[in-house]
Amino acid sequence: MNCLRCGTQIAENALFCENCKKTVGEPLQESAYLNTQILLPVRKAQPPRPAQNKPAKKTERKPEEEGKPRGRGAIAFLTVLCLLLLAGALFVGTHYLDGKRNNAALAEQVSALEKQTAALEDRASALAEQSAALEEQTAALEEQSAAQEERRTALEEEIAGLKMDNAELQRALDFINDNAAFLPNDGSYLYHAGSCTHFDRTSFIVYSVDTAIAFGYRPCPYCQSAQ
Repeated sequence: MNCLRCGTQIAENALFCENCKKTVGEPLQESAYLNTQILLPVRKAQPPRPAQNKPAKKTERKPEEEGKPRGRGAIAFLTVLCLLLLAGALFVGTHYLDGKRNNAALAEQVSALEKQTAALEDRASALAEQSAALEEQTAALEEQSAAQEERRTALEEEIAGLKMDNAELQRALDFINDNAAFLPNDGSYLYHAGSCTHFDRTSFIVYSVDTAIAFGYRPCPYCQSAQ
């Protein structure tokens, strides 16, 4: 049995052709894609063409080629193959050595970087210790400054009190100089102010100026002129 479309010989009662992948005879049941009204023409068998026997060309070997050895091509091929293998080995070896050198250089760089990192860490640790010491010194100086500030405030308050006391004493001294008369027991009948240095301070009597004048005492010419 042959396929109606391509003419390929297929099994009897086959539904599909393995060559053209088409249906062979009647369409499949339960198939909505095949048209049952289409009939394909039967391919006519053509008579075989007579074979034309052409004379085979004889290859004549040239005299110079007959003398050449047949293994020369194989030797050339092996030579080229050896050269390629040698070049590949040199290439791989060179790259291997370069990679080894690069790895050694990278290892040295990594070691140098690790040393630098360790040095930087030591430096950072030393700086951290110095910073902590400076912070402690700063805290101590701040405490000293606070204590000195308290002392300064206390001294200012004490100075203010002394100024008040001095003002009171000055007012008392001014009152004494203006109203008190120092009468020395030297028979001079002169009365002096408290700040006068021209009378004997080991023996004297203090009266008011009015009382001293009433008793007949006269003002000291030195301290009275100074006033």
